[in-house]
Amino acid sequence: MKINLLFLVLILSSIGLCTSESECPEQVYYLDDDGDGFGDLNHPLNLCEDKAGYVLNSTDCDDSNASIHPEAQEIYGNEIDENCNPSDDKCAELGVYDGYLQLSSQQEVIDFASLCIEEIIGGGLEIGGSEINLEDPITDISYLQSLKRISDELVIRNNYKLQTLKGLENLVELGKILVIRNNDKLVNLQGLDNLEGFNYAMEVDDNESLVDFSGLEKIRSFTATVSILNNPKLQSFNGLNNVTHFQNLLLVKNESLVDLKMLKAVQGVQNLILKDNTNLKAFFDESFTPGGMLVFMLTNSPNIKNLKGLMDKSSFIGGSVVIQNNLNLESLEGLNPAPFMGFDVQITDCPKLINLHRLSNIETVQRDLRIVNNSSIVSLQGLENVRSVGLKIPMGYPDGATPNHRLEIGNNSKLVDLCSIGDLINKGYTQEVSIHGNMYNPTIHDFGENKCKL
Repeated sequence: MKINLLFLVLILSSIGLCTSESECPEQVYYLDDDGDGFGDLNHPLNLCEDKAGYVLNSTDCDDSNASIHPEAQEIYGNEIDENCNPSDDKCAELGVYDGYLQLSSQQEVIDFASLCIEEIIGGGLEIGGSEINLEDPITDISYLQSLKRISDELVIRNNYKLQTLKGLENLVELGKILVIRNNDKLVNLQGLDNLEGFNYAMEVDDNESLVDFSGLEKIRSFTATVSILNNPKLQSFNGLNNVTHFQNLLLVKNESLVDLKMLKAVQGVQNLILKDNTNLKAFFDESFTPGGMLVFMLTNSPNIKNLKGLMDKSSFIGGSVVIQNNLNLESLEGLNPAPFMGFDVQITDCPKLINLHRLSNIETVQRDLRIVNNSSIVSLQGLENVRSVGLKIPMGYPDGATPNHRLEIGNNSKLVDLCSIGDLINKGYTQEVSIHGNMYNPTIHDFGENKCKL
């Protein structure tokens, strides 16, 4: 019996079971509340074995922030001690980078911090690239805080995990274009809050979560095209509410955009092009005067019923008016074309449009005048003052060549009264005339005999 007991003790000791406290010594563990692998010296716990949320080191200087620990990358000059060294590393001297700089991975963004670059000259900065980086996607650009000026463009594109532009707060000057494209999780443009030395162009395209432009409040004007394309959740122009001038404002396929009323400071939009904004219901505030325009285009906006808020009676459009495929447009009220239209006037595919009265200012159209496929119009009243359609002297064309400009009145199924263009046909100038597919289609000879209506 004594032999069997001794044999049992030997077996137990060989498989490592604790038979007393001295055989299972406790160790001091430390709380790792932020899960970064580094513990808090102020929260020790004696344990005999590993426990979730605790580690054996006590070197974390901020256990509430997983981006702060002894192995973290220090961001230069942001007044935060990321690597617990314990000080905020600062650039001894800020430098200049000459050329185009592309940061296409998170590691490249991190490495930028130690370069201590204040200004990029002779080129621009691209954050992201022409293709999405799946291996090391950019998620945090806070490492760019030393940057203050870029002589050329800033392009931020194809960053599917980037949620904020925080890190660009010190950027105050941009020489040319700002491009924000295909950043799936970007909600706004906060981080560009101090950018003010910038008045050139902007492209904001294909950002599926973008709601508004907050972060651009210091921008005052754009001297080239601002294109805002295919941002399905864009709801307002908040952030651009201090802009006074747009050269060209192009808004295409922003499905949640309802109106332009946040553009309260605008004094002028030279060219306004609105296409496929299917929930757009209104323009500027009706008490607001955005000044004259050269070009106005409105296409496929099924919720627009009239043009109120586009401009007041003291403002005019003097270049081109193109209004196409607006299924519920009933009136042109709010539109003020000038007597001399330097380009086209086209009103097409608006089945509920009742009349053309707001076109009565027009005397000359230098290119095409087209009233086509508007099934509720019964009269051309509003065109009675037009005396010329097409270029009389084709400027810029070689001798003998003629541009193909014409007057077209076609496929207006209820149109019976065309007398308002009688003086244009009989006494005015038109390069080419096409009248077809209406309820009544008088010939040139009919106009000469005053047979212009049923």
